[in-house]
Amino acid sequence: MRLKELQIEAFGTLDGKTVSGLTTGVNVLYGPNESGKTTLLEFIRRILFGFPNKRSSSKYNLYDPRIGGVCRGSLICQLRNGELLSVHRKDGAKGGALTITPLNENDSAKREKSLDPFLGFASKTIFENIFAVTLDELQDINSLNDEETTNRVYGAGLGLGSVSLAGVESKFRKLGESLFLPRGRSAQKAAVLLSEIQSLEKEIGDLQDEILLFDSYHDEKNRLKETLNVMNETCKGLENEKALWDMRHDLFPNYLNRVDAESRLASLDTVPEFSAKDSETSTRFKIELDRLNKQIREEEKNLRQVEVDMENLHWNADLLDLEACVENLFHQEGQIQTVLNERDALNDEILRVKEEVQLKASLLGLEEGDAGIDSINLSSADKAAIESAEEIQGRARENQTLSKARLDDYREQWARNVAGKPTVPVWMISVLTLLGLAGIGLGWEFVNPLLMGLAGSLIFLGLVSLLFFRHKADGEPDALEKHLKAQLERCVQEQEKVHADWEDWIRKKGIPRILTPRQCREFVTDFMALQSLVADKNLKEKRRNEMRLWLDEINNVVENVFRVLNLSSLPNDLLKTIRVIEIAFRESQKSFEQDKLLQKRLQELKSRLDQLNKELKSQRDQQKQWLQDLGLKDEVDFERKFPIWEERQKLKEYIEDQNTHIQSRVGSDAGFDTFIKDLKATTPEQCKQELKQLKESLDLLQEERDTINRQIGELQNKIHRLATSDDLASKRMQLESCKQDLQFVSKEWAVTQIALYQLQKAKRKYEEERQPGVIRSAEKVFSSITGGKYERLQKLFDSDDIFAFETGSGLSKTSTQLSRGTREQLYLAMRLGFIEEYEKSSEPLPVIMDDLFVNFDDERREKTLQVLADFAKSRQVIILSCHQHALEDYEAIGAKVISV
Repeated sequence: MRLKELQIEAFGTLDGKTVSGLTTGVNVLYGPNESGKTTLLEFIRRILFGFPNKRSSSKYNLYDPRIGGVCRGSLICQLRNGELLSVHRKDGAKGGALTITPLNENDSAKREKSLDPFLGFASKTIFENIFAVTLDELQDINSLNDEETTNRVYGAGLGLGSVSLAGVESKFRKLGESLFLPRGRSAQKAAVLLSEIQSLEKEIGDLQDEILLFDSYHDEKNRLKETLNVMNETCKGLENEKALWDMRHDLFPNYLNRVDAESRLASLDTVPEFSAKDSETSTRFKIELDRLNKQIREEEKNLRQVEVDMENLHWNADLLDLEACVENLFHQEGQIQTVLNERDALNDEILRVKEEVQLKASLLGLEEGDAGIDSINLSSADKAAIESAEEIQGRARENQTLSKARLDDYREQWARNVAGKPTVPVWMISVLTLLGLAGIGLGWEFVNPLLMGLAGSLIFLGLVSLLFFRHKADGEPDALEKHLKAQLERCVQEQEKVHADWEDWIRKKGIPRILTPRQCREFVTDFMALQSLVADKNLKEKRRNEMRLWLDEINNVVENVFRVLNLSSLPNDLLKTIRVIEIAFRESQKSFEQDKLLQKRLQELKSRLDQLNKELKSQRDQQKQWLQDLGLKDEVDFERKFPIWEERQKLKEYIEDQNTHIQSRVGSDAGFDTFIKDLKATTPEQCKQELKQLKESLDLLQEERDTINRQIGELQNKIHRLATSDDLASKRMQLESCKQDLQFVSKEWAVTQIALYQLQKAKRKYEEERQPGVIRSAEKVFSSITGGKYERLQKLFDSDDIFAFETGSGLSKTSTQLSRGTREQLYLAMRLGFIEEYEKSSEPLPVIMDDLFVNFDDERREKTLQVLADFAKSRQVIILSCHQHALEDYEAIGAKVISV
C-alpha cells in the first residue's frame, strides 16, 4: 500500500490542508520549523491505527484542533493491485470511527470494516518502530527488540515462527534448576522430597513408640495444669508489687528535680516585679537605637561618596546637542551593515547574471546585448498561437496521410478483385447473344417451345457474362479513384499553405531561424527565461545605484558629527567610525545623566540625615522615661535585675510542673503526701535493687510457666495423634508416594540437562553458520552506507545488541561502541532490512522518515541517499525535512519535492 494524498480536515495546527502528488519512489515533504511536518507524521499514524484515549493526555500530544471540534481526516491509498481506497477516521471511542471507501469500480473494500487486511495485519508498534520513524525511534535500539517485532521478523529468519530459541533454553534451565541443583536451595523439588521422606520415616517410628503411653500422657497433663494455676497466682502478686516499685523508680527523678528547684529559688535575690513585655520593650529600644545610628553612619558615608563622584564626571556638551542626528545613525547601523554586505553580493550577482544572459542569448542565436533580445516580439500569450499552429500543422499532415492511405487502399482492393475474376472475350458474349436471338426467332416460327427455351438460356448466359466477367481497361481510372486523387491534392495544397503561414509568422516575430512549432515552443520558453534574467539584472543595477546614493548621504552625516569629537583622523571604515561616535556619545550621555542623578541623590541624602537625627533624639527620650517608670537607674540596671526575675519565674513554673506530673500518677489527695514521705525515706539505689529482685523472680516464674505450657501442648499433640489410629497407615502411604515422586523428578531433571546440551550445541553452530534474513539484508545496506568499512553484522542469541565487523581487520564493535552517527546508520540499515523481510509475507507499507540524517557526515549522507533511491524503486519512501540546502541532494537521486 502506498499513499497518494493526505486530506487533513482538523488536526493540531493544520485544518483544511491537502498534500497531494505522492508517488512511488522517494518523496520529500519540505517545510521550515513549525510548518507541521511532525504533525503530518502523527496524522498518518493515527488515521491508520487510531487516536489515543483522552486519559493518555499526559503521555501523548492529543493534537487538539485549533479550530475546535475533534481530530479528523482522510488518506487516499493505492494497494498493490492498483485499487484506490479512501481511509477516513474521526476521533472518538476505541480509536475513532473508521470509514473505508473504494475510489474505483472494484467495490471489494466495501465489505472490510478494518484496515488490517490492507496493512498486512501490521500493528501500531511495528509501524511506528519500523516504517514511520522519527530521530527518537532511530536512536533507540530497544524499539527493534520488542516482542512483536522479533517474533514476526527475527523468528521468521530463524525458521522457528514465533518461537524464541533463547526463551526455550531459559525455560529448560529454569525447569532443571527447580528440580535439582548441586549445593542448591532447599526449595528445589528433589531436596523437598528427600526432606519429606526423612521426616515421614521419623514420624512413623515415633508413632509406633508412643501408642503404649496414652494413659500416662493424660495423667501428666492434668498434674501440669494444677502446677500452672498455682504459679499464675504467685506471678500476679509479684507483678502488683513490681508496679508499685516501678512508679517510685519512675517518679524519683521528678522528686529530686522538685527539691533542687526549691533550693535554687531560695538562693536568688529579691527584685521588682516585671512583666514579660518589659524584655520586648527593652530589646525594641535597643534595636531601634542601633538601627538609627547605623543608618546615620551609612548616609554620611553615601553623602561623601556622591560628592566625590560628581567631581569625577566629564561630558561633551556639543556632542549631546547632536543627539537626534547621532541616534538616527545608531538606528541605521544594522541597515548600513546589511546594505554594505548586499552591495558586495549584488555586484557578484549582477556579473553572474550578465554572463548567464550572454550565454543563453548565444545559445538562442541572438545578438549580444539587450538590442538583440528587444528585436524579438514574443510574449507568454504567443504560446497559445504556437500550440494552435502545431495543432493545425498536425491536422493537415494527418489529413494528407489519411487521404493518401485511402487512395492506396482503394487501388490495392481493385487490384485484388481483378486478379481473382476470370476474363471472358466480348466477341464470345456477342456470339452467345446472337445465337439466342436466332433461336427465339426459329422457335417462334416453328412453334417449338424447347428451341425457344434453349435460345432464352443462351441470351441469359450472355447477359450474366457481361455483368460479372467484364472489367475496366488498364490505366483507366474510375470516378471514385478520381475523387480520392482530388482530395489528396487539396490536402497537399492545404499543408503547403499552413507551412507558408507558419514561416511568415516566424519572420514577423523576429525569430532568427525557421523552427518547427515544437522547437518554437521550447524557444519561447527559453526566451521568456532570458527576458526574466534581463529584467532581474536591470532591477539589481537599479538597486545598486540607490544603495550608492544612500551610503553617500550617510558618509556626509558621519563626517559632520565626527568633527565635534576633536579627534585627529577619520577612520576609513564607515561602521567603525559610527561605533567610535557611538562610544563617545554614550559616555557623554551617561556622564550627563549620572550628574543629574547625583544632584538629586545629594539633596535626598541631606534631607534623610536631618530626619534620622530627629528620630534618634526622640527614641532616647522615650527610653529614659520608660526606665524611670520601672524604678530603675538606667539600662544597665534593667539588664542586671530582669534575668533574676525571669529565673525565679522559671523555677516556680518548674516546681509546679513536677508536682503536677507526680500527682497525675499517685493522685492529688492524701496519697500524694504519703508518696512524697515514702520517697524521702528511700534512695534510687534501693528502688533499683528491689526492681531487679522482683524482675528476676518474675522471669524465672515466666520461664517455668512457658516450659509447662510447652509440655502440655506436646502432650496434647501426642494424645491427639494416638487417638487417630489411621495416622500410621497414612504416613506409610505418603512415604511410598514421595519415593516414587523423587524417582520421577530424577528422570525429568536428566531430560532437561540433555536438552540444554543440545540447544547450546545448536545455538553455537547457528551463530557461526547462519544469521536471520533481517541481519543479512541490513548487512548489505550498512556496508554501502559506510563505504565498505564494515563487511559483516552478527546477532547473538544471548544479547539484543548487534556486532559490526570491520573489513580487513575483522575487529567487532557493539552498537554502543560506535559513534553516534554510525550507530544511527546501523539502526537505519536494520530497519531497511526489517522492511525487506516483512514484505516477503505482507502488504508493502509506505516508509516515512522525519529528519533522520542530521548526524550523518556529507559522504555517508550521500551514500545513504543513494541506498534509499535504490530501496525506493519499488516502494514509497516519504522524507520529512526542514533543510533547504539538502533539497538539491534529494533532487539528484530523482526525489519528488513537495512543499508543505
